[in-house]
Amino acid sequence: MLARLCVSFTVGFWMLATTSRLDEEQQERARLEGTWEIVKSGVAKKVVAHDFETRGKVTFQGSRMIITLGEQKLAESVYILALKREPHGIYATPVDGPGKGLAWEGIYTLEGDTLTLLFSDPGKAAPKIWSKNNKKKAVVLKRAPL
Repeated sequence: MLARLCVSFTVGFWMLATTSRLDEEQQERARLEGTWEIVKSGVAKKVVAHDFETRGKVTFQGSRMIITLGEQKLAESVYILALKREPHGIYATPVDGPGKGLAWEGIYTLEGDTLTLLFSDPGKAAPKIWSKNNKKKAVVLKRAPL
């Protein structure tokens, strides 16, 4: 009897913790949902950076992250969040194109209508902290007006 009670309590606690974590991720996804305009691209080449900063957008739709330049879709990825980390982690896996299937690890911060993303190279570990050096490589986005 005591064993059943312990098992029931453990399963119930695990279900509560899992539900709470899923709710937290759903809430964070809702905060990301929509279109964001790139205001700083972190791309080294100035010509490319200018294009991204004037016409680039990132759209979060459910579990998808879509990058566009003007009307042209450049990439689409499935993403997941790692909310237990600080700064929060984001993992994106392209569903098409030359990088299809390669995991990109990153970190992000979301403050009001400003989203800052920093991804490592495919297959490399994400940065653990924000530093002066890696902030230069980050992509800064502002929520697009509706």
